[in-house]
Amino acid sequence: MSEIDYPSQLKIFERPYPGEFLAELDHAIPLALAAAQRAEEGDFEPRGPRFAQRYWMVLDHLTFIRAQLLSRIPAIPQRMSESLGHMVIEEWDLGHPYANYFAGIMHLYVHKLVLDGEPLPPANPEIDRIVAERADLRERQRANEPLPAPDPAARPMPHHPIPSHCGQHAMGAYIGYWLQEEPRLCVGTMRIACSLRWDAIVAGYPAHIWDLEQLFLDAAAVQSDFVADAVIARKEDDWHLAQTRPVPWLTARLRCLFVLHRRSTVAIGVWFEEFRLAAFVDVLPPELQPLKPLIQNSYRLLLALRDQDWPTLEQRLAERMELLTKHYWRNIAPAALADTFGLCVARWARDRGYSVRMQHAYLPLEWLDVPVTPA
Repeated sequence: MSEIDYPSQLKIFERPYPGEFLAELDHAIPLALAAAQRAEEGDFEPRGPRFAQRYWMVLDHLTFIRAQLLSRIPAIPQRMSESLGHMVIEEWDLGHPYANYFAGIMHLYVHKLVLDGEPLPPANPEIDRIVAERADLRERQRANEPLPAPDPAARPMPHHPIPSHCGQHAMGAYIGYWLQEEPRLCVGTMRIACSLRWDAIVAGYPAHIWDLEQLFLDAAAVQSDFVADAVIARKEDDWHLAQTRPVPWLTARLRCLFVLHRRSTVAIGVWFEEFRLAAFVDVLPPELQPLKPLIQNSYRLLLALRDQDWPTLEQRLAERMELLTKHYWRNIAPAALADTFGLCVARWARDRGYSVRMQHAYLPLEWLDVPVTPA
């Protein structure tokens, strides 16, 4: 490995800002790619593609970190749970320049990153190319990967879920649905989860638009309307932050969800037009390109609901389920087990006099029938 020039120390501050860290990350990714390719060719010990997998895992994790940096930087607990730093430490001697460098990169991201509102530097076309090629390769590999034997205790799914190791309430509700618990138990657990997550926000958890959209969808789907209304009422200055302004489609979509939930017509045409422009006209950053079909489908689906075009709504729901099957493949998120976005659409359609007919594993329509327990 001596031919690959790993820096003897990281060229960034002890507590880097996102822009500084991105520059170092864009320097690290080509080095990780070169090491993985050399390992694949058998240049390093132990030899062969089987042992090269650990190098590819490091490369893919660096590109994953980069995508988070460019879209939404999670809180430290989530970054800790996703980190591969322990794998690098276990697989390589920490005195090795490879391990020393890449474990250091991961440690800085998890523990040392200082968030600020400064804009990130311009995109690096070479790094974007590496990221796109790896994403394309993984997509081809997933397409050719057979489903494993089904778990007889679990609900059949069109993808292969990986259950979470965490016992939080929202995760428990999703996993409970997969393991075919009674709807009243799943919905009851989700309602508790919504209340607890809102309590955390009120207590000071710095939730931003990504957190709030998922909380809103979960709450509206299971009729935790107090929480859903509280999310709508939250000041935009609390979540429309610098880190989220580069994704205007998400802001526009959330506003569309809000007006549909409240059955309001105030500015609804304006919000839908903003969503259309953001989803179909604006150029998405490279890391969000794989989400483009889902983003555009969500616009068409909400538009059909707004216009009460029920045949089109059924068609768009079916399209969404096909897209989710591809998107959820090997996805470790518990939210990959039930689609509360689609469930909200089904609930709002029912409120307008139409019952969704489509049946799908991701769409637990029976949750809509669980009565709300009086407080």
